[in-house]
Amino acid sequence: MWRKLVDYYVTCTKQELIEKLVLKNARLLAAEKEIDRLNEYVQIMELQSTQKEEKKYDKKTKKKRSN
Repeated sequence: MWRKLVDYYVTCTKQELIEKLVLKNARLLAAEKEIDRLNEYVQIMELQSTQKEEKKYDKKTKKKRSN
């Protein structure tokens, strides 16, 4: 499998190899951006979850104080 790939790349011109590298790098950059976006989303969701838990805790402590 790898040998066929290497043989294929040997037949490519420098320009073709450069184009393939540029496209591959563009795909990697797009994937990195998507990963960053999803990580930010997860952080927001975790923050919202923490805030909800804090509100629940505050409500429970207020009820205990009022009794």
